[in-house]
Amino acid sequence: MGYRRKNTKNADAFINGLFKVGTGMAAAYKREEKAQQRAHAAYNRLLVQQERERVRQIKQHDMAIRRAERELQKAQRELEKQAKLEAKLQEQQRIEANIADIEDNNYLWTNVQSFIGDIITEEKINNTLSQCNYEQLNEVRNGFFKTEYPDDYLVKQQAQKEANNKYDVDVARKEAIIAKEEYDNYIFDEVEPTIESVSQALEIEAKDTISALLPWKQSKLRKAYVLEHQETRYKEKHMAWEQRASEYERRKKELLSVAEEKERVIQKMREEKKDYYDARFRELFDEEIKKWKEEQEEFYNTLRQSLQNVVDGDKEYIIPAIDNLFPDENLPMDFFVDFAYDESNGKILIDLDLPEIEDIPDQKIVLTSTGKKSIRLKGQTDLRTDYVHCIFGLAAYVAFAIFNISLKIKNVEISGFTQRKEKNSAVATDQYVFVVDFSRDLFSTIDFSKLSALQVMDLFPRHFNMTKGYELKQIDLSKAYDEMEAFIPENYNNLVR
Repeated sequence: MGYRRKNTKNADAFINGLFKVGTGMAAAYKREEKAQQRAHAAYNRLLVQQERERVRQIKQHDMAIRRAERELQKAQRELEKQAKLEAKLQEQQRIEANIADIEDNNYLWTNVQSFIGDIITEEKINNTLSQCNYEQLNEVRNGFFKTEYPDDYLVKQQAQKEANNKYDVDVARKEAIIAKEEYDNYIFDEVEPTIESVSQALEIEAKDTISALLPWKQSKLRKAYVLEHQETRYKEKHMAWEQRASEYERRKKELLSVAEEKERVIQKMREEKKDYYDARFRELFDEEIKKWKEEQEEFYNTLRQSLQNVVDGDKEYIIPAIDNLFPDENLPMDFFVDFAYDESNGKILIDLDLPEIEDIPDQKIVLTSTGKKSIRLKGQTDLRTDYVHCIFGLAAYVAFAIFNISLKIKNVEISGFTQRKEKNSAVATDQYVFVVDFSRDLFSTIDFSKLSALQVMDLFPRHFNMTKGYELKQIDLSKAYDEMEAFIPENYNNLVR
């Protein structure tokens, strides 16, 4: 019975143990299952979160692309707008430049009298001659003679260059440096022989040459060897050392002498170079000044002769002078001058081949209702008006240029002609359209800045046939002089000096 109870207790304990194990394992499975479920749920949540983040990033990326595209489009529109503005500005500048060119061109063609300056007078010539004499006597710089007074800077450079080529101090300096280094590096460092040093050398020599079986005998023999040769060897060594020391001193002095001589050469070369530079600079500068004075004298002599020619007005001077005046590159139009000189009356007779009306600029500038300038083509009346002002202004300018050739020229009579085709003919013939007789006395009193070309013509005996539409008709020169004699000038006293 006791055995059975014991076995029963053991069986119950075993069963209970199995039950506990099973229960524990079941609980562990459940915990594991729950852990897996939680892990799965967490994984799913992570996947969802990652997907949302990915979607968000995709959306942000797409939005960034769209924004970038909008900014790019905006920038492109801004560039296009800027390009249009730039093109518009350039076009405006081109138009303004074109307008300015047209205005300037029209002014030059229709205001030729604006080129007219002062007429030369005897008083001005005398004043100029006095100024010439003063400037030449006092070597005035920047007077009538415009050539600059010689500058010594370039002359100094030339003199320095020649001195450098003649005296190469750098090479001499390098040679002196080498000689000094050779002197400094030449050293005699051999120690002077002494009795002690000779005895020590003989002891070593005795050890190598003298040996004996008995130690005391060996030592005695070696000492005897040293004593025997000591005096003689010392004298030999010292004598040889003295010879080498003496040779060193001789060579050292020789090197020092060479180095000092190199320095003396450099110093002498420097002095000679400076002397050469000073002398050469003065020579070159004197040449420049002499050349300048010669050019100045030639200039003033030529100027005096030119002024004297203006006063004397010889035929041999006046005719070539007029030939050299025309064509005049200061004027924008083409014209040609033929002339004759009536020396007895001081009168120049001019046949003036006029520019053609077709050469007149055919554009003009007008103000629109908005106040802006606009380019328009000229009508026939505008062209004829401009042509009249052009040729009459040209006539006045030609007279001005000729009056300034000589004081002897009292009158300039100009007959202007142009080439025109007759009706029913393809051949162009010369047709005179005006004649005017300019006098020096009246011409020199006119303020041309206040008169138009037509007004200038009203001051002098002249003849032309012009319609109200500014069309110039052909005139008969044989009758023109009768018209000129009967001509009554206008009263422009307020516009005359």
